[in-house]
Amino acid sequence: LDHILLETTGLANPAPLASILWLDDQLESAVKLDSIITVVDAKNLMHQLSQHRDSSSFPETILQIAFADLIILNKIDLVSSENSGSESLDVLEKLEKEIYDINSLARIIHSVRCEVDLSKILGCRSYDAKHLAHLESLLRDNRSLSNSDLHDSSVRTLCISEQDEVDLDK
Repeated sequence: LDHILLETTGLANPAPLASILWLDDQLESAVKLDSIITVVDAKNLMHQLSQHRDSSSFPETILQIAFADLIILNKIDLVSSENSGSESLDVLEKLEKEIYDINSLARIIHSVRCEVDLSKILGCRSYDAKHLAHLESLLRDNRSLSNSDLHDSSVRTLCISEQDEVDLDK
């Protein structure tokens, strides 16, 4: 088994999962956190961010961008189809600026229908020593926020545990 991809709900805060999976190299775990990838909807990002700018909430959109090592800016065809030539480039540049304002360390890949070359998202090794300080800072900042600041009250979490073995062929 080379890679495990965990896809969380679109409203999930990635911090708890990252803190569980990211382990010190000295522990020599068979499972290592390689990267946190966030898919951002290019058509709706500006609306999502502006919705929360004037509120006191800390939306999951911002948390997901802040914790990501790699951001897939998806649906760029929808942004391009609404604008012509240089206007669509301006919109994409504005979207990238918004993303970099939240997380200046993330790589951004453009996509249509989330079609991305797997070699660009697997084996990133984002959690090596140089990334340590950035992750610790994000985790520290996240812990200082109250739970009411982190989540939309309409979002609920459900955990299902199963004792049986997982059939990898299914």
